[in-house]
This record gives sequence, C-alpha cells and structure tokens, in this order.
Amino acid sequence: MSENSISHAKTIAIVSGVVLGLVGVGMGIPHLIDDPTKRPSAAIGSMEEEQRSELEAPLQAATRSMGLKAALGDHVPRGSKEDRVAPLFFAPQLWQVTLSDRNAIIDIYDPNAPNIHAEVPNSWFIANGLLADMGKKDALAVDSDGDGFSNFEEYQGNTKPNDPNSYPPLVTTERAKLEAIAIITKRARIEVEGMFGIQEQTPDSVNITVTQLTKKGELTANKTKKAYKVGDDIDVLDDAKRFKVESFAKKEFGTSYGGKSNENVVVLKDNALPDVPAITVRAGTPRAHETHPGVRRAYDMEDTKVKFRVTAGKTAKNEFTVRVGEGFTLPNADGSNTECKLEDVNERQNSVNISVKGMESPIAVPKV
Repeated sequence: MSENSISHAKTIAIVSGVVLGLVGVGMGIPHLIDDPTKRPSAAIGSMEEEQRSELEAPLQAATRSMGLKAALGDHVPRGSKEDRVAPLFFAPQLWQVTLSDRNAIIDIYDPNAPNIHAEVPNSWFIANGLLADMGKKDALAVDSDGDGFSNFEEYQGNTKPNDPNSYPPLVTTERAKLEAIAIITKRARIEVEGMFGIQEQTPDSVNITVTQLTKKGELTANKTKKAYKVGDDIDVLDDAKRFKVESFAKKEFGTSYGGKSNENVVVLKDNALPDVPAITVRAGTPRAHETHPGVRRAYDMEDTKVKFRVTAGKTAKNEFTVRVGEGFTLPNADGSNTECKLEDVNERQNSVNISVKGMESPIAVPKV
C-alpha cells in the first residue's frame, strides 16, 4: 500500500471516530433541550473564551448533523457563586472536568469513568438525585437535605442525603453534632465544727458552715451555718439536695511531727453523682500549711455544668444542661439512643470532652 493510501485511510478512521463521538453526544442532548426548564440557565458568554471554543465547534457540528438546538452552559444555575469542578456539559450525562492538568469530557453514568469527587462514586450522587450538587467543588461538604449532615457524612453513614429524616448518629469518633454554648461553674467550701460531742460517742448533729467561693476560689460573704443530722441534705452550690450527710466518723491523719491523730470527720454522699466516691470532710478550721486534699481541714468543692445545643437532626437547636460526670442520651434518626457522658471541662483551654458508650476515646465538643 502506498504512503498516500495509508494517510487517506488514517484520515477516514479519524473522521469516522469524530462523527461517532458527535452522534453519541447528540443522542444525549434532545431530552435536555426539549424541556426548556432543563436547559442551561447561564449564557454562553459566561464561559472563558478557551473553554467555549474547545466545546463549541464539535457541539455545532452535532447540532447541524442532528438538527438540534443545543448550547453550552453552566451546570450550576445562574447566580451561584460556588466554585465548580464540572463547569460545562453537552448533556446531562456528559461533563467536562479537570483531570490532572487537562480538561476531559466524561460520562458520569459510565462505571469506569473517574469520580468527580474521589472519595464518593458518581453513581451515589446520581442514585440520590444530587446532580446539581455534584458539580460543585465543595459537593462533599454541602448539606443537600438540610438535616445538618454533609453529603460526605451521609455517604459514610450509609444514609439518604436527600431525606432530612435519614441521617447518621449525632456523635461518632470523628465528630459531634453538638456545641457547648455555656459553661457554668460554682464553688463552695464546707467546714465542720472542730469538736462535736464526746470522743467515744456519735453526736446527734454537727454544725457545718457553707461558704460560697468566687470562680477563682476566693471566699465570699455568702455564708451559712447550720446543725445537720445524718441523712440531712446540705444546701450547697445552690442545690438544696445535692449532698447528703452519710455519717459522722473518726479517721486517722498524719501530724506535722510525724505522729498520728484520730480526728472527727463528716462523710458526705453526692446525690447528683451516685457513682462518685463519698467525700470525707475533716473537722476543724482550715490551716495554711495543710493544702493536700487528703489532710486538709474543710473541703472546697466545685460544680461544673455545660449547656449544650444540638446542631443537626430532628432535635436540632434543642438545648440541655449536663453536670460533669453525668450521663445523657442523644436520639438517633432510627429511634434508638446514643448513650453519652460529660467527662471533663477545661475552661482555660476552652475544651469540653464527652465519652460515648461503645467508643474508645473521648470526643471533643466545640465551644462557642
């Protein structure tokens, strides 16, 4: 075969390929242009010259050969200011995307085509009716159904991104759909009268003084003194039934000269946190050198609560208050509950941590 013949054959093959490609493009266009509501809403002039010329010529060839009235346009409706990864299309299934450093036209319905968003298959967006969001650069961060969960979170949770009643659990090891909107801390000092009754006998009542402290732990003028019996509740931290007098007892303490001293104590039970060990308050006036909790007289206590707000799901915007150490539940979309516990609060670091039953590590809740 002569060189001219080979060249002629190559030309025919290339032209045939182009024609077949344009026919494929044209076949995808009619149902788009026949329905005016589905036509591209952005004018061709909104595209850059290079983008327009790259696609305009083959599209015009297809419209002439197929007798169509099609135009290039933006996939995202006019007025959207969001960045896009798929800015142009011939028909609903054919999109232009940037792959590496070049533009390419892919068929998003082709299972072998590259994903527009690497982490999530094109078929997931299509199956859930998210073609409009699929073309956005931040499609994975978009909350398509307004339930407070992003498309990527719904994909990970195997829930429906187009149904506000279908969403993942509010808290997982990766996130918490909660925010801490307030931290309320109160402090108080409990002092027990030094000598209550005969050493060998258990008294009927003991005088206990409760002094409110500032946030920094300084004494205030807010002070009450009252005789308490075993079983009485102590009005402390603005909670009349927070602590109960469990018993009057004796306990051995070390002295400054190395000896031992058997002294009076009052044992208190925390009604709000029944699983917390009882508090032992040593009788007598506090002394400056006795700073360690195990040997000091009197007892400084702290009560910290956090006010939470739910940020997603059916209970979004609901607010509730939890004390450090207390458990609470969060409702899930399927009617089940997630069991949680407020573990700790660090006001200096502005951090709030919760734990979740069945999960290993605490989960940080953002403070707002």
